[in-house]
Amino acid sequence: MTDKEKRDLHVETILDHITVVKDLCYQMGISELGDAHDLSKFTPEEFEIYKYADGKRSPHDNARDELGYSPSWIYHKARNQHHWEYWTDFNEAKPNGDGTFTIVCRCVKMPYDRVIEMLCDFVGAGKAYSKEAWTVHTPLDYWKKNCEGKRAMHKDSEKLLVTLLTQLDKSDSLDAFVSWYNKNKERLEKNY
Repeated sequence: MTDKEKRDLHVETILDHITVVKDLCYQMGISELGDAHDLSKFTPEEFEIYKYADGKRSPHDNARDELGYSPSWIYHKARNQHHWEYWTDFNEAKPNGDGTFTIVCRCVKMPYDRVIEMLCDFVGAGKAYSKEAWTVHTPLDYWKKNCEGKRAMHKDSEKLLVTLLTQLDKSDSLDAFVSWYNKNKERLEKNY
């Protein structure tokens, strides 16, 4: 794939993702977050990840395979509050005596609307990469395979996200899930 093809593919994937997230944020009552979602992806610090784009999975994952880390992700997660990583504070390191350290992570409870935006982000990423293969089961399946037990999230934030992913998985459609959410939003937010 040429450099231009990778760049064009990356822009198309970002725009597909942002469009889905924005639409879903509007439906779920957080339009202001949808309007601003992932605009940092067009900054020079983040856009350079296009070199790892293949249209099949996140270029961040491809960069990690090649470099061992994703330079753009380091920038992105620190500037976008819908990522759980934004809400972690690694403020203590305990030496293990062998030159390595154990990092103590303090997980901060995410604001309710940011958890909702994170759900929208899951849906948008799944649709951007899975395209027509995406179903209401895709986000929970992704969570179970790639995230469950592997994320340092505040327990309440994780519980809310998993509740939403599970309800989406049980729904007949994304529209049915949104309808359920809007009927239950007040209770969910109160219990959060």
